[in-house]
Amino acid sequence: MAEKDEDICAELARDKETVKLWVLNYASRKKEYYENIKYIRDQLPGPAGLKRPAGSGSQTEWKVVRTEDLDEAEKWLLAVEAMQSTLSEKKLLFLSLRREAHRKTNVINWANYVRYRYARAMAARYGGTEERFCPSDTTLYTWWDEILDLTRLIAYKRGCKFF
Repeated sequence: MAEKDEDICAELARDKETVKLWVLNYASRKKEYYENIKYIRDQLPGPAGLKRPAGSGSQTEWKVVRTEDLDEAEKWLLAVEAMQSTLSEKKLLFLSLRREAHRKTNVINWANYVRYRYARAMAARYGGTEERFCPSDTTLYTWWDEILDLTRLIAYKRGCKFF
């Protein structure tokens, strides 16, 4: 593989990591976004990471920079919301459980965590045994990759910045 191709593959892998962070942390980033908007709008004491450092220019300059950051966050939040709006009921359940596994500090293997909770929820919803609804590792990883790929495409179309 040529060096240029390797660079592209590395860039795509970094982009996927960016997407993964936005998808998994959607709820906390949305909450942070609205807190930051309120802080800038009302000029109230805000989150520690949002305070303007001393000697860093005028209040107006600082607000413009923060507004640009918020515009970027809004693009990402809208990209994740657009992705979620396309998902079926079962994939929405999967995504919810995947996010739950990410938030738990004691989960070593997210696929195992999601599998059993997914099977239990589907069996309760549709009746039958949990085994009937128990997805394989391949299915879970395929769903996860599909969600990330779709979000990445939407983010590209919305002009989101990747690190």
